[in-house]
Amino acid sequence: MTFGEIAAAAAQIKPPRNVELKSPQSWKLIGTPQRRLDVAGKVTGEAVYGIDVRLPDMLYAAVRQSPVLKGKLQSVDRTKLIRRKGVRHVVELEDSVAVVAENWWVAKQALADLDVIWHDGENASLSNEDIAQLLLNGLTRQGAGAGRTQGDFDTTFARAHRQIEADYIVPFLAHVTMEPQNATAYVHDNQVDVWAPTQNAEGTMAAAANAAGVRISNVLVHQTAVGGGFGRRDFTQDFVSLAVRIAKHVPHPVKVIWTREEDIQHDFYRPMVASRMRAGLDEDGYPVAWHVRLSGPSLLDVMSLARVDKHIQQGFLEDMPYDIANYRVDHAPCKIPVPVGPWRGMHHSQNCFFKECFIDELAHAAQEDPYLYRLGLLRGHPQADRLVATLNAAATRAGWGSQLPSDIHRGIAMHETHGTYTAAVVEASVRGQLRVHRVVTAIDCGTAVNPLTIQMQVESATVWALSAAIYGEITYQQGRVQQSNFDDYPVLRLSETPIIETVVVPGGGAFSGVGEPPVVAVAPALCNAIFAATGKRIRSLPLKNQSFHV
Repeated sequence: MTFGEIAAAAAQIKPPRNVELKSPQSWKLIGTPQRRLDVAGKVTGEAVYGIDVRLPDMLYAAVRQSPVLKGKLQSVDRTKLIRRKGVRHVVELEDSVAVVAENWWVAKQALADLDVIWHDGENASLSNEDIAQLLLNGLTRQGAGAGRTQGDFDTTFARAHRQIEADYIVPFLAHVTMEPQNATAYVHDNQVDVWAPTQNAEGTMAAAANAAGVRISNVLVHQTAVGGGFGRRDFTQDFVSLAVRIAKHVPHPVKVIWTREEDIQHDFYRPMVASRMRAGLDEDGYPVAWHVRLSGPSLLDVMSLARVDKHIQQGFLEDMPYDIANYRVDHAPCKIPVPVGPWRGMHHSQNCFFKECFIDELAHAAQEDPYLYRLGLLRGHPQADRLVATLNAAATRAGWGSQLPSDIHRGIAMHETHGTYTAAVVEASVRGQLRVHRVVTAIDCGTAVNPLTIQMQVESATVWALSAAIYGEITYQQGRVQQSNFDDYPVLRLSETPIIETVVVPGGGAFSGVGEPPVVAVAPALCNAIFAATGKRIRSLPLKNQSFHV
């Protein structure tokens, strides 16, 4: 029985006027570590992911999309596939070509033998240097949209005892989900059935209906387990639309599986963003004025440039933790053809890097301990107690201030993400080669429902964040993504993974998330540890592009 089948009956039930909730003192499960119930099925292979779907009479498709942004298919020479065993169809679409066969390997091999000519279009000359220059131009552009303004930044900054300025930039980042993009579609009798590893079943329905040209009520979505989402399978449903467009040409169910190369080169990336930080310090070295300028593409790409995009200013709005009397954050939008989308941590992932690296620079300018300097700026925040408790918890567990081996150094960072407070301390060494030895993360997510799940999410987030900070980078040349697989878009290996420790801070009260917040403080804490070790400030990522080996 499905939820839909009982929804009508449930709608007839009159809800009680008053619902008495259990008191926390009577809870028996909440707050205790509980093992996941789905692990056994994943280990034994019983769990069905999108890539595992099997249907009667099902065919398989391998797909190649235009290698250039928004390029078009010009021609396909099928000569080499004449009488190829197992090949059933070649489907030509406006921007892609697919081979449909009796199994996916035959489809993939046949696709490789197709001679395809593309019309590259207007983005054929696009390069990373072009995009970076566009972002840097935005750092000085007039008319940026301010998300938060208080006091008088310009006057106070001009009169400040000392002025500090720094520019930062972060790259496009891919999702590299363990399960590459895939979906199975069957278009028949004005109906569409879709089997997909989706984070957004309603979005899948809408995308399938639009691709097939049918009413949304004529679409049935069979939601499978998801082999990694991180936002890639949420608002962006291109993997569903493509499967339905191919299946419209085939009188059978068709499972469309992207290669890893297609997955990396046709992602909706975490945006490339630049930031300029300017702060005026008083005689004690504390900021009395701070201006944050952000420059980059918005996830809200349908938004008019005349409107203020507060989404990209996450972490610098009312969730900015530090007390700054004269403060402004604004964003200069940049329209670029690169597709961007949600990524684990959303815009907090880059904004925490900007903020926490810069606050470390201010602490150094003031000749203050970076941990104590942060504490001194947390007095006026509405949630100051929780921020301080989280920062203290991380510092205490990490033994901040205690002696380390001479070549190992610590860095610290903190942030609020969607009502969850995190602080991270990273221990790292740079002996010609970067090595991360230990990461301690403290997290206050309100009432902790399952401490074991929180620990798992923190560990996952730490590996994710270190992979991105050290290696992650999508670059463009001649309109094409230069990376294609794990050989040139690597992730952290087991041998590189540090000791990871989690401290759950008992914040109590409302529940908040643990999947995304632990990501954001790791990269700046690592970069601040590198500064402590080398005296070199890291203002751009990934670290593989710096002067030391990784």
